[in-house]
Amino acid sequence: MENLIRNGYDEEKRDGYVVETKMKKIWSVQLDLLMELQRVCNRYNIKMFVVWGTLLGAIRHKGFIPWDDDLDVGLLREDYDKLCEIASKEFCEPYFFQTADSDRNFFIGYARLRNSDTTGIIKDNLDVEYNNGIYIDIYPLDGYPQNNLKRQIQFLMRDFYTSIGLIYYRTNYPDNVIKKGLIKCCQKIAHIVKYETILKKYYKWCTISNKNAETVGLLYHNSLCEKYYFKKRYIGNIKKMQYENCMVNVPENYDKILKSVYGDYMKFPPVKERGMWHNDQLIYDPDIPYKEYIATHNINE
Repeated sequence: MENLIRNGYDEEKRDGYVVETKMKKIWSVQLDLLMELQRVCNRYNIKMFVVWGTLLGAIRHKGFIPWDDDLDVGLLREDYDKLCEIASKEFCEPYFFQTADSDRNFFIGYARLRNSDTTGIIKDNLDVEYNNGIYIDIYPLDGYPQNNLKRQIQFLMRDFYTSIGLIYYRTNYPDNVIKKGLIKCCQKIAHIVKYETILKKYYKWCTISNKNAETVGLLYHNSLCEKYYFKKRYIGNIKKMQYENCMVNVPENYDKILKSVYGDYMKFPPVKERGMWHNDQLIYDPDIPYKEYIATHNINE
Protein backbone atom coordinates (compact mmCIF):
# COMPACT_ATOMS: atom_id res chain seq x y z
CA MET A 1 0.00 0.00 0.00
CA GLU A 2 1.25 3.49 -0.86
CA ASN A 3 2.46 5.42 2.16
CA LEU A 4 0.02 8.29 2.47
CA ILE A 5 1.51 9.69 5.69
CA ARG A 6 3.99 12.56 5.60
CA ASN A 7 7.49 11.73 6.87
CA GLY A 8 6.86 8.02 6.34
CA TYR A 9 6.30 5.43 9.05
CA ASP A 10 9.17 6.46 11.29
CA GLU A 11 8.24 7.45 14.83
CA GLU A 12 8.18 11.21 15.26
CA LYS A 13 7.01 13.93 17.62
CA ARG A 14 4.18 16.14 16.37
CA ASP A 15 3.04 19.12 18.41
CA GLY A 16 4.77 17.63 21.42
CA TYR A 17 3.06 14.25 21.05
CA VAL A 18 4.94 11.09 20.04
CA VAL A 19 3.33 9.30 17.07
CA GLU A 20 4.51 5.69 16.89
CA THR A 21 5.09 3.65 13.74
CA LYS A 22 2.05 1.47 14.40
CA MET A 23 -0.25 4.51 14.57
CA LYS A 24 1.15 5.84 11.31
CA LYS A 25 0.38 2.49 9.65
CA ILE A 26 -3.18 2.67 10.99
CA TRP A 27 -3.51 6.19 9.63
CA SER A 28 -2.25 5.04 6.25
CA VAL A 29 -4.92 2.34 6.06
CA GLN A 30 -7.59 4.87 6.99
CA LEU A 31 -6.38 7.37 4.40
CA ASP A 32 -6.38 4.66 1.73
CA LEU A 33 -10.02 3.99 2.65
CA LEU A 34 -10.79 7.70 2.35
CA MET A 35 -9.14 7.91 -1.08
CA GLU A 36 -11.21 4.94 -2.25
CA LEU A 37 -14.38 6.57 -0.90
CA GLN A 38 -13.56 9.87 -2.62
CA ARG A 39 -12.94 7.99 -5.89
CA VAL A 40 -16.37 6.39 -5.78
CA CYS A 41 -18.14 9.58 -4.71
CA ASN A 42 -16.46 11.60 -7.48
CA ARG A 43 -17.58 9.02 -10.03
CA TYR A 44 -21.22 9.41 -9.03
CA ASN A 45 -21.15 13.12 -8.18
CA ILE A 46 -21.84 12.42 -4.51
CA LYS A 47 -21.01 15.32 -2.22
CA MET A 48 -18.91 14.11 0.72
CA PHE A 49 -16.39 15.81 3.00
CA VAL A 50 -14.34 15.22 6.14
CA VAL A 51 -15.95 16.33 9.39
CA TRP A 52 -15.42 16.60 13.15
CA GLY A 53 -11.91 15.70 14.33
CA THR A 54 -10.75 14.92 10.81
CA LEU A 55 -11.79 18.37 9.58
CA LEU A 56 -10.14 19.90 12.64
CA GLY A 57 -6.97 17.97 11.84
CA ALA A 58 -7.00 19.20 8.25
CA ILE A 59 -7.15 22.84 9.33
CA ARG A 60 -5.04 22.82 12.49
CA HIS A 61 -2.49 20.06 11.72
CA LYS A 62 -2.60 19.59 7.93
CA GLY A 63 -3.29 15.95 8.68
CA PHE A 64 -4.28 13.72 11.56
CA ILE A 65 -4.52 15.19 15.03
CA PRO A 66 -1.41 13.52 16.51
CA TRP A 67 -3.36 11.95 19.39
CA ASP A 68 -6.35 10.84 17.27
CA ASP A 69 -6.91 7.41 15.76
CA ASP A 70 -9.99 7.63 13.56
CA LEU A 71 -11.30 9.36 10.46
CA ASP A 72 -14.78 10.86 9.95
CA VAL A 73 -16.71 11.66 6.77
CA GLY A 74 -20.08 13.40 6.43
CA LEU A 75 -22.78 13.50 3.75
CA LEU A 76 -26.24 14.98 3.65
CA ARG A 77 -28.86 12.24 3.82
CA GLU A 78 -29.71 12.29 0.10
CA ASP A 79 -26.05 11.81 -0.83
CA TYR A 80 -25.61 9.14 1.84
CA ASP A 81 -28.58 7.17 0.47
CA LYS A 82 -27.14 7.41 -3.04
CA LEU A 83 -23.80 6.09 -1.79
CA CYS A 84 -25.50 3.15 -0.08
CA GLU A 85 -27.31 2.27 -3.31
CA ILE A 86 -24.12 1.93 -5.38
CA ALA A 87 -21.73 0.71 -2.68
CA SER A 88 -22.09 -3.03 -3.23
CA LYS A 89 -20.98 -2.80 -6.87
CA GLU A 90 -18.21 -0.24 -6.33
CA PHE A 91 -16.32 -1.43 -3.25
CA CYS A 92 -14.43 -4.69 -3.82
CA GLU A 93 -12.15 -6.73 -1.54
CA PRO A 94 -10.41 -5.85 0.62
CA TYR A 95 -12.82 -2.91 0.93
CA PHE A 96 -16.15 -3.57 2.61
CA PHE A 97 -18.97 -1.02 2.93
CA GLN A 98 -20.59 -1.86 6.25
CA THR A 99 -24.10 -0.80 7.25
CA ALA A 100 -26.92 -2.19 9.36
CA ASP A 101 -28.15 -3.84 6.16
CA SER A 102 -24.92 -5.19 4.64
CA ASP A 103 -23.58 -6.60 7.93
CA ARG A 104 -26.41 -7.49 10.28
CA ASN A 105 -24.38 -8.88 13.16
CA PHE A 106 -24.11 -5.46 14.74
CA PHE A 107 -26.59 -2.63 14.20
CA ILE A 108 -25.23 0.86 13.48
CA GLY A 109 -27.11 3.89 12.20
CA TYR A 110 -24.38 5.02 9.82
CA ALA A 111 -21.78 3.34 7.59
CA ARG A 112 -18.19 2.23 7.86
CA LEU A 113 -15.78 1.51 5.04
CA ARG A 114 -13.46 -1.27 6.21
CA ASN A 115 -10.27 -2.93 5.04
CA SER A 116 -10.78 -6.66 5.59
CA ASP A 117 -7.03 -7.37 5.45
CA THR A 118 -6.48 -5.47 8.71
CA THR A 119 -7.75 -5.52 12.30
CA GLY A 120 -9.76 -2.73 13.91
CA ILE A 121 -11.90 -4.38 16.58
CA ILE A 122 -14.28 -2.31 18.68
CA LYS A 123 -14.33 -4.42 21.83
CA ASP A 124 -17.99 -3.74 22.68
CA ASN A 125 -19.03 -4.70 19.13
CA LEU A 126 -17.04 -7.91 18.92
CA ASP A 127 -18.73 -10.65 16.92
CA VAL A 128 -16.72 -13.24 15.02
CA GLU A 129 -19.08 -12.94 12.04
CA TYR A 130 -18.88 -9.15 11.96
CA ASN A 131 -16.33 -7.41 9.73
CA ASN A 132 -13.69 -6.07 12.14
CA GLY A 133 -11.22 -4.50 9.70
CA ILE A 134 -9.76 -1.03 10.25
CA TYR A 135 -12.42 1.48 9.22
CA ILE A 136 -13.49 5.04 8.62
CA ASP A 137 -16.86 6.36 9.80
CA ILE A 138 -19.31 7.67 7.20
CA TYR A 139 -22.09 9.74 8.75
CA PRO A 140 -25.39 10.83 7.17
CA LEU A 141 -26.20 14.31 8.44
CA ASP A 142 -29.89 14.66 9.30
CA GLY A 143 -32.09 17.54 10.36
CA TYR A 144 -31.62 18.51 13.99
CA PRO A 145 -35.02 19.29 15.58
CA GLN A 146 -35.06 22.65 17.33
CA ASN A 147 -38.17 21.97 19.39
CA ASN A 148 -37.13 20.20 22.60
CA LEU A 149 -40.27 18.02 22.89
CA LYS A 150 -40.06 16.89 19.25
CA ARG A 151 -36.37 16.17 19.73
CA GLN A 152 -37.00 14.02 22.81
CA ILE A 153 -39.73 12.03 21.05
CA GLN A 154 -37.56 11.54 17.98
CA PHE A 155 -34.61 10.33 20.05
CA LEU A 156 -36.83 8.02 22.12
CA MET A 157 -38.15 6.31 18.98
CA ARG A 158 -34.65 6.17 17.50
CA ASP A 159 -33.38 4.40 20.62
CA PHE A 160 -36.33 1.98 20.59
CA TYR A 161 -35.62 0.76 17.06
CA THR A 162 -31.87 0.75 17.71
CA SER A 163 -32.40 -1.60 20.65
CA ILE A 164 -34.43 -4.00 18.51
CA GLY A 165 -31.88 -3.84 15.70
CA LEU A 166 -29.01 -4.61 18.07
CA ILE A 167 -30.50 -7.84 19.36
CA TYR A 168 -32.18 -9.06 16.16
CA TYR A 169 -29.22 -11.06 14.79
CA ARG A 170 -27.13 -11.18 17.95
CA THR A 171 -25.16 -14.40 18.40
CA ASN A 172 -22.83 -13.54 21.29
CA TYR A 173 -24.50 -13.51 24.70
CA PRO A 174 -23.41 -12.54 28.23
CA ASP A 175 -22.39 -15.30 30.63
CA ASN A 176 -25.12 -14.28 33.05
CA VAL A 177 -27.95 -16.80 32.59
CA ILE A 178 -30.72 -14.30 33.34
CA LYS A 179 -29.39 -11.67 30.92
CA LYS A 180 -28.82 -14.29 28.25
CA GLY A 181 -32.37 -15.61 28.63
CA LEU A 182 -33.82 -12.11 28.53
CA ILE A 183 -31.99 -11.26 25.30
CA LYS A 184 -33.11 -14.49 23.63
CA CYS A 185 -36.69 -13.85 24.72
CA CYS A 186 -36.57 -10.31 23.29
CA GLN A 187 -35.14 -11.72 20.06
CA LYS A 188 -38.12 -14.02 19.63
CA ILE A 189 -40.48 -11.10 20.13
CA ALA A 190 -38.49 -8.94 17.70
CA HIS A 191 -38.65 -11.65 15.03
CA ILE A 192 -42.41 -11.18 14.80
CA VAL A 193 -41.61 -8.45 12.27
CA LYS A 194 -38.99 -8.46 9.52
CA TYR A 195 -35.58 -6.90 10.08
CA GLU A 196 -36.14 -4.71 6.99
CA THR A 197 -39.25 -3.26 8.65
CA ILE A 198 -37.30 -2.35 11.76
CA LEU A 199 -34.58 -0.74 9.66
CA LYS A 200 -37.14 1.27 7.70
CA LYS A 201 -38.76 2.52 10.92
CA TYR A 202 -35.36 3.45 12.33
CA TYR A 203 -34.47 5.53 9.27
CA LYS A 204 -37.90 7.15 9.34
CA TRP A 205 -37.28 8.50 12.83
CA CYS A 206 -33.72 9.60 12.03
CA THR A 207 -34.92 11.63 9.03
CA ILE A 208 -38.27 12.88 10.33
CA SER A 209 -36.93 16.44 10.79
CA ASN A 210 -35.09 16.64 7.46
CA LYS A 211 -37.70 18.60 5.53
CA ASN A 212 -36.65 22.26 5.42
CA ALA A 213 -34.07 21.63 8.14
CA GLU A 214 -31.71 24.56 8.74
CA THR A 215 -29.46 22.63 11.13
CA VAL A 216 -27.95 19.18 10.52
CA GLY A 217 -25.89 16.85 12.63
CA LEU A 218 -25.38 13.39 14.11
CA LEU A 219 -28.52 11.80 15.50
CA TYR A 220 -27.20 8.39 16.57
CA HIS A 221 -25.98 8.80 20.16
CA ASN A 222 -27.27 11.29 22.70
CA SER A 223 -23.75 12.39 23.65
CA LEU A 224 -23.00 13.18 19.99
CA CYS A 225 -26.31 14.96 19.40
CA GLU A 226 -25.48 17.49 22.09
CA LYS A 227 -22.36 18.71 20.26
CA TYR A 228 -22.02 17.61 16.66
CA TYR A 229 -24.39 19.79 14.63
CA PHE A 230 -24.19 22.98 12.56
CA LYS A 231 -26.11 25.11 10.06
CA LYS A 232 -26.70 23.23 6.82
CA ARG A 233 -25.76 26.26 4.73
CA TYR A 234 -22.22 26.16 6.17
CA ILE A 235 -21.39 23.20 3.93
CA GLY A 236 -21.50 25.24 0.73
CA ASN A 237 -19.23 24.06 -2.07
CA ILE A 238 -16.54 21.46 -1.60
CA LYS A 239 -12.87 22.48 -1.48
CA LYS A 240 -9.70 20.43 -1.65
CA MET A 241 -7.19 20.68 1.18
CA GLN A 242 -3.85 19.08 2.00
CA TYR A 243 -4.10 16.25 4.53
CA GLU A 244 -0.90 14.31 5.16
CA ASN A 245 0.21 13.34 1.61
CA CYS A 246 -3.34 13.53 0.21
CA MET A 247 -5.91 16.06 -0.91
CA VAL A 248 -9.23 15.67 0.90
CA ASN A 249 -12.69 17.19 0.52
CA VAL A 250 -13.62 19.90 3.05
CA PRO A 251 -16.79 22.03 3.29
CA GLU A 252 -16.50 25.59 2.03
CA ASN A 253 -17.34 27.25 5.36
CA TYR A 254 -15.24 24.96 7.52
CA ASP A 255 -14.38 27.79 9.91
CA LYS A 256 -18.04 28.26 10.87
CA ILE A 257 -18.56 24.52 11.27
CA LEU A 258 -15.51 24.11 13.50
CA LYS A 259 -16.47 27.11 15.63
CA SER A 260 -19.99 25.70 16.04
CA VAL A 261 -18.65 22.37 17.28
CA TYR A 262 -15.37 23.22 19.06
CA GLY A 263 -15.42 26.95 19.76
CA ASP A 264 -11.81 28.19 19.70
CA TYR A 265 -10.71 25.20 17.63
CA MET A 266 -7.13 26.36 17.04
CA LYS A 267 -6.42 26.07 20.77
CA PHE A 268 -4.97 22.70 21.78
CA PRO A 269 -6.73 20.68 24.50
CA PRO A 270 -4.96 20.13 27.84
CA VAL A 271 -2.13 17.60 27.62
CA LYS A 272 -3.96 15.14 29.90
CA GLU A 273 -6.88 14.99 27.41
CA ARG A 274 -4.72 14.12 24.41
CA GLY A 275 -4.48 10.56 23.20
CA MET A 276 -7.46 9.30 25.23
CA TRP A 277 -10.25 9.22 22.62
CA HIS A 278 -10.35 5.46 21.95
CA ASN A 279 -8.02 4.36 24.69
CA ASP A 280 -8.77 0.72 25.64
CA GLN A 281 -11.81 0.66 23.33
CA LEU A 282 -10.18 -0.56 20.12
CA ILE A 283 -7.78 -3.32 19.12
CA TYR A 284 -5.70 -2.32 16.10
CA ASP A 285 -3.32 -4.34 13.96
CA PRO A 286 -2.67 -2.91 10.48
CA ASP A 287 -0.66 -5.97 9.40
CA ILE A 288 -3.01 -8.87 10.21
CA PRO A 289 -6.51 -9.63 8.79
CA TYR A 290 -9.12 -9.50 11.54
CA LYS A 291 -10.23 -13.12 11.03
CA GLU A 292 -6.68 -14.31 11.63
CA TYR A 293 -6.30 -12.00 14.63
CA ILE A 294 -9.51 -13.25 16.27
CA ALA A 295 -8.51 -16.88 15.63
CA THR A 296 -5.07 -16.47 17.23
CA HIS A 297 -5.76 -14.10 20.14
CA ASN A 298 -7.86 -14.36 23.27
CA ILE A 299 -9.59 -10.99 22.88
CA ASN A 300 -11.87 -11.35 25.89
CA GLU A 301 -9.00 -11.41 28.39
